[in-house]
Amino acid sequence: ASSSEPTATPTGGVLELKQAPFMQEDFTVQNQYQGMVGSRWDTVYAGTIGQGANAGVGGLRIQTFDPSDGYGDEVDVPDIPLAGTTSLTIVSEANGVLTLTTNAGNTVTFDLASQSFQ
Repeated sequence: ASSSEPTATPTGGVLELKQAPFMQEDFTVQNQYQGMVGSRWDTVYAGTIGQGANAGVGGLRIQTFDPSDGYGDEVDVPDIPLAGTTSLTIVSEANGVLTLTTNAGNTVTFDLASQSFQ
């Protein structure tokens, strides 16, 4: 018989945390979501992109981690389907889809598996 040690599981769900492992000048965080998406662990930060061509645009910054190979990736998603959006906030997650509100109070959804707005 073999024994395995328990593996620590990070806290999942929508978290009202504004801390992130990057500079606020790069991306201002409103809140975040953490959870498994298929075989990878995603942390999705909602807020405002701070620099570059999309500065001042509401968006998402996603950090992925694949426990099977130990590699991660980071991507910004500025392609919000509502013009004039300057900030996003995550409201909830259900069945791999995030529901978000914009600074104007509009609702948009984001599919975690395809990393695209619906």
